[in-house]
Amino acid sequence: MSSDLFEQLAEIDVPPIPDHLDQPVHDQVNRWLLVVQLGEFVLRCLPLAAWTFCRAVFCFVLFTLTGIFPSETKRR
Repeated sequence: MSSDLFEQLAEIDVPPIPDHLDQPVHDQVNRWLLVVQLGEFVLRCLPLAAWTFCRAVFCFVLFTLTGIFPSETKRR
């Protein structure tokens, strides 16, 4: 036996990695990815889509009642 740590480690037999070792890690990562993506969709995408839809409906109702389409740019 040699006194060098790296040479001692090189002589040790390491068993192969089991096939099912990564499965719990994949399950946990996939669960968190699903939670984060659903959270982002609910908290960011749906409010923006609802706001855009409400603006369109408001402009439609305003145009129906007054005949004037509201313009976002103001002329000087």
